[in-house]
Amino acid sequence: MTLTSPQGPMDITMTLTQSGTSFTGTMTSQVGNQEISDGQITGRNLTWTATLQFGGQSITLSYRGEVEGNRMSGSAELGSFGSATFTAERKP
Repeated sequence: MTLTSPQGPMDITMTLTQSGTSFTGTMTSQVGNQEISDGQITGRNLTWTATLQFGGQSITLSYRGEVEGNRMSGSAELGSFGSATFTAERKP
C-alpha cells in the first residue's frame, strides 16, 4: 500500500485475515507496526482503524476504501496529521 499524505508518500505492507464481513491484521511501515482493528467489508467497500504511537502520542487513523479486483484505493483520516489517499495491490 502507498499512503500519500501531506508529509509525503509512505510504503506500507498490510497482512490481512478475513472472516466473513470482518478482517484483522497488521500494517508495517517505516514508523513501525500497527494492529488493524474494526475491519469491515460491505460489498466492495471496506473500513478499518489502526492506532499509531508517534512522538509519545497515540493517534487513531481511520481508513475507508473500495476494492476492485486485486486493487484497492481510498482515503485516510490521520488525526492531527490531516488526511491522505492510498492505493494498494494484492501481492501473489
